[in-house]
Amino acid sequence: MNDLRTVMGWMHTWAIPEQVAIGQSWRAFDLDGNLLDDHLAKRLDAFDHSLVDNRQKLGRVSQWERAAA
Repeated sequence: MNDLRTVMGWMHTWAIPEQVAIGQSWRAFDLDGNLLDDHLAKRLDAFDHSLVDNRQKLGRVSQWERAAA
């Protein structure tokens, strides 16, 4: 993921500080698409909130994005 951050920097973009890696993702979810690991689910939720919060700081946020937070 650090390489991706480097490439994004070369393109003059900004990445949120949080990152979540899901190893063996074929085992991480149940048949309904829910994460099986509660700790990982909390980390992914924190990632989602950070994404929306930082998006709001950077500029205009749509009504859909606001509702998703």
